[in-house]
Amino acid sequence: MNTTLVPVGDAIELTGIGDHMVIATDPLNGCADTVIVTLTFNGLPQGFIEDKFALVSENCDENDPIYCLKDINWLDIDQYEITVNNEPFDGPLGTCNYDYNHAYSYFTVPGLANSGPYALDSWMVNGVSYNGTFNNPSELVSLMNQIDPRGDWKLDAAMFTIISEGNIHDYYGNLHITQQRTSSMANLELNTNYVPNDLAITLDPGMNELVFERLSDGMLDTVTVGVACISPDYISNTIKVGQIDTVCLDYSELLGNVVGIDNVCVDFEGAAEFTMMDGTNCFTCRGRYVGTTEACVIVCDDYGLCDTTYVNVRVVPDIKTVAITDTARTSKSDMVVVNPAGNDIFNGTVSGVFVKDPPRYGTAYVNSDLTISYVPHPEYCDKNLPDYFGYEICTPEGGCDVGMVYIFVDCGKLVVYNGFSPNGDGVNETLKIDGLEEFPDHKLTVFNRWGIKVYEAQNYQNDWNGTWKGEGLPDGTYFFLLDDGNGNVSNGYIEIQR
Repeated sequence: MNTTLVPVGDAIELTGIGDHMVIATDPLNGCADTVIVTLTFNGLPQGFIEDKFALVSENCDENDPIYCLKDINWLDIDQYEITVNNEPFDGPLGTCNYDYNHAYSYFTVPGLANSGPYALDSWMVNGVSYNGTFNNPSELVSLMNQIDPRGDWKLDAAMFTIISEGNIHDYYGNLHITQQRTSSMANLELNTNYVPNDLAITLDPGMNELVFERLSDGMLDTVTVGVACISPDYISNTIKVGQIDTVCLDYSELLGNVVGIDNVCVDFEGAAEFTMMDGTNCFTCRGRYVGTTEACVIVCDDYGLCDTTYVNVRVVPDIKTVAITDTARTSKSDMVVVNPAGNDIFNGTVSGVFVKDPPRYGTAYVNSDLTISYVPHPEYCDKNLPDYFGYEICTPEGGCDVGMVYIFVDCGKLVVYNGFSPNGDGVNETLKIDGLEEFPDHKLTVFNRWGIKVYEAQNYQNDWNGTWKGEGLPDGTYFFLLDDGNGNVSNGYIEIQR
C-alpha cells in the first residue's frame, strides 16, 4: 500500500498562555474571518525537578546554608523565575557540586613522547610514588590507568594532553619522565580546573517552598527545602558532692519532632551521674565525688537531623564560704589595701566582694582585683582602738558570708633624717628618726657600702653617733633598714659627714 500525505491547510505557531485572535484574509477578494484560540497549561505531572523534598543541615555560624539543585543547569538560571514561600527570591545564587578536571600536557617531553623508550621516574597518587616505562603517549595513558584506574585517563592527541574528568577523589603530583636514549628529562605539571555542575541557592532557616517557573513555556515545579542551622552546644556546670541538679537541652534548631535522646559518652564511674528524664528534654546530674565528668547528648528528630550538646560537670566538695576577720595597720592619712579573701575559707573562685557596713572614720571601696582599699579621714588616728567595716564575700559554690576588717591608724609617721655630723660641735650629732614612739617594737639596722652590718638597735633612742665597736666610722654613705614592728619595712641611705 502506498500512502501520500496531502496538506490541506496552513500551520500557525502560537506562543504564550491565554487567548489569541487569529484573522485569516483571502488575498484575492479581501474576505476575512476571525477565530479565537485559547491556550491553557495544566502542567506535566512529572515536572522538571526530581526530588520534591530536601534537607540542608549546616552550622550557620560558620557557613551559609546552601541548597544544591541538580535539575537546573546553573548557566540556565536566567530562564527561570523563583519564588520562596510566595515571595520573589532575591537571595544569592551560586554554583556547587564541583568536578575536578585534571590534565597533563606532554608537549615538553622529548620527541613529543613518541621517541621511546621513556621511563616514568615518579608519579605521586594520593601520597604514593609510582613508576614504569612506555614508548608513546598511548602507552603512557595505559600505564597511568593501570596505576590509577579510577582516574579514567584519556588521550587528547591533537592538544598533546592527557585528561581525567570529574575526579574529585584523588590527589596527584607531577609526572617526572626521562627519555632513556638521551637521558633528557621533562617535568609535566598538573593542571586542575574546577567545573561546577549544579545551582546553589542560599536559603533562610526553616521550611522553604521553592516554586520554579520556566519562562520558555510557563511550566511550574515545586520543591520544599528544610534548612536546619545546627551547631554544637556547650554547657558547663558546677555542683557539690551529693547535690542533684537539672540540665535542660535546647533543640529548637531541629525541624521535626524529637524521636531520640541519648548520651553517647557515658562514664559509669564518673564524678557525676547523669539520668535522662522521660518525656522531657532535661536530665539530672548528681555529684558522686570530687572531679569532672563529661556527657555528649545527641537529640534526633523524625527528619533524621541530630543536634549534639556537650556537657561538662565539675563536682566540688560541699564546703560553705566562711569569712574570717582581718586586721591591718596604717598611718594617719595613708591608704592601706586589704585582701579579705586571703584568709577566708571557700571552694572554687570568688565571684564578688562587697563593703556591707562602711567604716566610721574613713572610706572603703572594692578594687577590680576584689581587694578593699581603706583611707582614714585626714584628722583621724588611734593606735589603740581600730576603725572597722564589714564586708561580704561570695562564691558560686559556697554562697556568701559576712566578715569584719579592723584598721589601726597610727598617729605618727616614721621620718628618717638622711644625714648627721658627729663632729663634737653639739649640733646634729646623732642619727634622728621621728615617730618611733608610735612603734615600740621597731628595729633599726645599718650597713656600710659593702653590706657589712655596722649598727643594730631594738627600740632605737635616736642616740647613734656613727660609731662601730667604739670607733668612729669613716664619712660616707650607709644603708639602713627600719622595721616598724607591724610588718612594714622601710629602707634608704644616710650620710655621715663630719
